[in-house]
Amino acid sequence: MNKRNKVRKSCLLCISFVRNCAFYNASYADDGSHLVGGTVSLSNQFWNTTTGNFLDMAVIEWCKLFGNDQLEKHHWKKVVKDKARYKIQLLKMFEEGEVGWKAYWDGLQTYRNKFAAHLDEDNQYIVPYLHKAHELVINHYNYLLEHEVAEGFFREPPPNIQTYYQQQFDMARAVYDKQNG
Repeated sequence: MNKRNKVRKSCLLCISFVRNCAFYNASYADDGSHLVGGTVSLSNQFWNTTTGNFLDMAVIEWCKLFGNDQLEKHHWKKVVKDKARYKIQLLKMFEEGEVGWKAYWDGLQTYRNKFAAHLDEDNQYIVPYLHKAHELVINHYNYLLEHEVAEGFFREPPPNIQTYYQQQFDMARAVYDKQNG
């Protein structure tokens, strides 16, 4: 796959992550309570499964961008030209630097590998917080557009990723509110 396609597909993965993250986050009220699901019923099984799938897909898409650099075709190390500069920027997002990055990375990789993509022997899992993953993807997307995309790269200009997130969040929240209405 040529460089242009890797960058383009990496941008599409970012957009997919943001959409799934927005749909998942919209299922929670500001106080952290789940807007759908709860008591056992067929309708709640649908909503619990749906929101769980948004989480799983967000984590899987994130891992395609930041997971195992040996296995993932669209890992940032295979897409970004100036890897040293990019890694410095990435590590600045963690107070503990490399240690913080590695701990966060391990959590998402473990969730993906043991629960979202496979079903290992473990009976319990920790649901990953997507706030930092969201930040990383936003920064990655903007970095790609600023440093890796040439004029005429896209037929249509890519969306502002923060605006896109908010539009998807608002759309999903309206659906969840209607369900609860």
